[in-house]
Amino acid sequence: IVKIWVTRYWTDFSSHPEVMAITQTFLHEIATTTDESTSKVARGILLSIEKNKYPSTEVVTQSLKPCILPPDPVNANIMDVQAEEIARQITLKEWDVWGDIKPWEFLNEAWTKPDKEERAPNVLKMIRNSKYFTNWVTTTVVTTSNLLARAVLIRKFLHIADELLKMGNFNGVFEIWSGLSAQAAYRL
Repeated sequence: IVKIWVTRYWTDFSSHPEVMAITQTFLHEIATTTDESTSKVARGILLSIEKNKYPSTEVVTQSLKPCILPPDPVNANIMDVQAEEIARQITLKEWDVWGDIKPWEFLNEAWTKPDKEERAPNVLKMIRNSKYFTNWVTTTVVTTSNLLARAVLIRKFLHIADELLKMGNFNGVFEIWSGLSAQAAYRL
């Protein structure tokens, strides 16, 4: 039972390190105080735990390059910030939300049920963030009245989407594509 729990439901441990510590202590005790066959199983589970450690947000953020800030970050707009930096910030924000989603939140389309806030709170948070970002892209394009400035802005969003694609953030790419292809922006 412990082996199945550790290998299939690893999110129980990643979100509760104290549970992992108690489980490892229990397995170490079994590995040293029981018969050889039980001890071998416990050592195998401990080895599985070591192999299946999942990266935390800290690991991801530590591997990033330093921020690329514009000369005047306080008064900066989207055109002043490099596409790579915008894509990185989007990816970091989405990583935080994505990392909180538990596997069971996807079961039986839990985010569509009447009790969705209890069954899939993190999926709903991801959906809200995606809608917000998509609407921001659309609004930014639509509220740019100058045709040339709008074309430059759309090009900027395409550069950001390209950077998101390089980072493997397909959700971010889809959000930009959805914002640019929304009816309000598309008809311009």
